[in-house]
Amino acid sequence: MKKIVILILLFLMPIVTNAQSKELVVDVLEKDIATIQAAVARGYLNYEMLATIYLERIAAYDQAYNSLITINEKILEEARLLDKEYQERGPRSLLHGIPVIVKDNIDVKGMPTTAGAKALLDNYPKENAPIVQKLIDNGAIIIGKANMSEFAFSARNSYSSFGHVYNAFNSKYTSYGSSGGTAVAIALGFAPIGLGTDTNASLRTPASAAALTSLRPTYGSIEMAGIIPYDAERDIAGVMGRYVSDVKLVNEILQFEEKQFKSSQNIKIGVLNDLMSNKTLGSANALRATNSEIITLMMAAIAFFDDYGIEIVKLDKVYNDDLEKLRRDTFGGVFFCYDFNQYLKNTTGSIRNYNDLLASGQFVQNLSFYNISCNFDLRTQRLATINAKKDEYTNYWYQLMDANDVDVLLYPTTKNRLPLIGNNQALINSGIIAPTTGMPALNVPLGFIDELPYGMEMVSKHHGEQLLFYLASLWEEENNYYYVPEPALYEVCPLKLELKEWYDKFYQSSKYEQLNERARQLFISESDDVEINSLIVDYKNHHIPDYYEIMSVTMASKFWVVGIIIIFLISGFVYRKIN
Repeated sequence: MKKIVILILLFLMPIVTNAQSKELVVDVLEKDIATIQAAVARGYLNYEMLATIYLERIAAYDQAYNSLITINEKILEEARLLDKEYQERGPRSLLHGIPVIVKDNIDVKGMPTTAGAKALLDNYPKENAPIVQKLIDNGAIIIGKANMSEFAFSARNSYSSFGHVYNAFNSKYTSYGSSGGTAVAIALGFAPIGLGTDTNASLRTPASAAALTSLRPTYGSIEMAGIIPYDAERDIAGVMGRYVSDVKLVNEILQFEEKQFKSSQNIKIGVLNDLMSNKTLGSANALRATNSEIITLMMAAIAFFDDYGIEIVKLDKVYNDDLEKLRRDTFGGVFFCYDFNQYLKNTTGSIRNYNDLLASGQFVQNLSFYNISCNFDLRTQRLATINAKKDEYTNYWYQLMDANDVDVLLYPTTKNRLPLIGNNQALINSGIIAPTTGMPALNVPLGFIDELPYGMEMVSKHHGEQLLFYLASLWEEENNYYYVPEPALYEVCPLKLELKEWYDKFYQSSKYEQLNERARQLFISESDDVEINSLIVDYKNHHIPDYYEIMSVTMASKFWVVGIIIIFLISGFVYRKIN
């Protein structure tokens, strides 16, 4: 059904634009949002074309990866309206016309919210989730809803009623989860950015397996209405993207408030050696031995920051099995059933409560455990105890950072090599600090081992997002590991590149207004090579008078100089004769 929708959308697209998406002057798959917007401003593409490029990639590649559940049937119409608005009033923001992938536990009006369960295929929200509305208000377009670990239950994989999500770099391997569909879709070039959610590791871990950047923001800094909860006392929505600048851009739109990062001087990074040791230090997964090749990549990253002048503090014996037990005692998944029933009140569909969901049988996860909390909110009995343990756990990490005077904690996002699909032996570090403490955590690409990507994670104190972005930007500038694993469906046209050189030279000149308008139309619409050649010739011919004018001025200047020299010589000769 998803592929049929895409094919219908492409068929309804004007033939000229659909054909031209195979031949462009800008390769948007390798560009950040600011660069894409600069290309729109110059007239090299428009938002309808941009949406079409991504729709074509989804139609061509997603059947093999299963990253998306639903496609926005109105995306081309919305893109055309945003093109018109752009021409009449300019862009709303840097997100104007930019397609966004949304994890399918986040409400988008007009599209079902399934959380990966086929039982919820007719579950339609009455309104957009506030975070989605913020993006739309800033001009973004929702291109589709992403597959996920059903109900966000697992970080080890993204497996739902709609099947597995397969890794973008090798479909034999896991995408991790639960936001695996969002990560794979962005990695494959289906959109520049996407939204996911994170309960314990569900944004950062799939980002690490897709060579992406992803932030889990400070807990409580993102509006969570309109999102199917799992453990609402630790769930938070966040952004995934190819580039640090894109994640930062969207995060600043979504967050209520951020504390500004005041200084890049005297930053100290604490390296958690326990989470990257080649020896097993305890029974907790985080204390298992870390793969030696991942350690090698981490040592290179640590050396990079050290060479940059950032002080590195190595921290040993900071995690143990007692802390692991304390962390696990803070989980609140038992609240799921009650919260799910509350969520359904703002939707329409056949599933009106948790019992309806169980009766449907259209799900793959084990849901029977959670009906313990359906009829009353267990928070009244358990939340105070959970919060007290969270405070104890948080205080431990704050005291550790203060005692060692470090601003950021650093460790590998995962400890072992990427598992095959169906293998749940994933050793993940992402759940150790941020979800229980509420502190922000950022995954950035660390590098590749046997053509599969791995990530490293940085954690700061609450509201330290700007510090994390700063450090990630330093790393990305010299270590950009992003690339699209599937090839582009179009070529950069040499003739259009030649035309682009002429257009770039004169695009702000009113003297060339008619030629420039013809060039802009050629960039975004179908034409044959003769027309392009003809326009290039017209540019050259139009430029000839300017050339002669410049030459005549230059020659006149030369004659004046020669004349002055001759007069000077004659004057000198006459002067000598007289005297």
